[in-house]
Amino acid sequence: MAQHPFLVSTKSQNQNRDFFIFGLDSGGLVYMIAGLNLERNPLTIKALFRWLMTMMEGDYDYEPREVDFAFQRVSITRIDVLRYLADPVPGTLLTHESEGSLEPGYFAAYKLGDKPSLNRVGTTQNHEDFYETLETREDLELPMPSENELTQDLIELVSERDRGICLFTGSADVETRVVWIFQPVMATMLKGEADLEDYRTPANIITVWAGNLITVDREDNNRIVTFEDIKLPEGLSLRASLSSPTAPTKVIGSGGPSSGSSNSSFPVFTYSHDLFWWTFLWLIQRLFPSIFLFITHSSRGSSSGGSSAGSSSCGSSAGSSSCGSSPDSSSGGSSPDLSSGGSSTGSSSCSSSAPSSLASDSPQLSPITPSTHSFSATGIDFWRLHFGWSLRVQLGGGDASREYSDLEALRLMDELKDSEYGTTCLDPLDQKWQEGIGAETLSVFLESYPEKRRLFFPKEE
Repeated sequence: MAQHPFLVSTKSQNQNRDFFIFGLDSGGLVYMIAGLNLERNPLTIKALFRWLMTMMEGDYDYEPREVDFAFQRVSITRIDVLRYLADPVPGTLLTHESEGSLEPGYFAAYKLGDKPSLNRVGTTQNHEDFYETLETREDLELPMPSENELTQDLIELVSERDRGICLFTGSADVETRVVWIFQPVMATMLKGEADLEDYRTPANIITVWAGNLITVDREDNNRIVTFEDIKLPEGLSLRASLSSPTAPTKVIGSGGPSSGSSNSSFPVFTYSHDLFWWTFLWLIQRLFPSIFLFITHSSRGSSSGGSSAGSSSCGSSAGSSSCGSSPDSSSGGSSPDLSSGGSSTGSSSCSSSAPSSLASDSPQLSPITPSTHSFSATGIDFWRLHFGWSLRVQLGGGDASREYSDLEALRLMDELKDSEYGTTCLDPLDQKWQEGIGAETLSVFLESYPEKRRLFFPKEE
């Protein structure tokens, strides 16, 4: 792991980040707002700005905001625990119109103008992933959370069926979880009389990756983005180069270019899509009510029959129709029907097939079609929402929450000061002083009081 002049979190270490972005604090200091591993995810400068604008779309700021900042390479100096100054390094400002690829280093956001000044962009707060959000909000949002408990019998049945293979990626080499497609208690929200036992079945449970470690950039030829070094199935290789317009890119839902594979796509989703999409819409409604109202404002259903989401054998990309209509268009194509037997968001009306290398690993799930219930929603772009969420989880956020870290640093500093007057010395092998906030707190303390090193570490003499 490379050495950096600032605290590096577990997230940064896991991602092995080599590119960091800082923003201005209200006190004139800088804080980290984002980071990335450019070796794993090479990016153009324009793509970075697009990713950041996607990441910063707020709950009530659905329209793209104006890009009023640029990036300047900086040197970072620590002045206290989790407190840093940024000094610009002579060079060209990177704007959203700049050409070329990003290079590793430290960058800060600056306001555009005659005299560029540090800008407040982004947040230090870390964002919960999909499953953390479901866990933390379940007891608050659902009337009968106990009804959603996965029994050990069901978990064992699904584990035996899926063998730990993620339904989306077809890989068993990523951390996976067994989760409901449609949480049983949500059946009480549907029209008609609900029998929750209809939903407590292995057909309503899937194995999926956890942590939003994989997502899809729809605007970059459906490029699959990973944030940690995880194995993916053969044929799902990352873009090899940014220099060539024909460089291989892994895509979803098409037989498009790939690294040594004629069919590079996510497996066809063979479970009950209507339930999955309703679950996702419910989550969006709870977390982002304004977005939910926006996407359901003109909700309408159709009864076109039963195609699979996310993959097409007609050469179209996932989430797009091979019949000439756009999934994001409000005209010229019908919205998907999420009622029983309806087609799913982003699916083509043409026949679909899973890639041959993954078909045998894809769990085959019997569809759930509760005939007494019906519901519909407008066609939302799952991967666009998933991409933005994943960027907030993995790209954005500081290395440590300021509220928590400040308190922790103060507590550790008090412990150091108290030890100064005690009868025992600090144990230099104590893990809490070896890494993270503890190591930085101790370093700052000894920089301020170098004469105390002998008191704390007499064995060094």
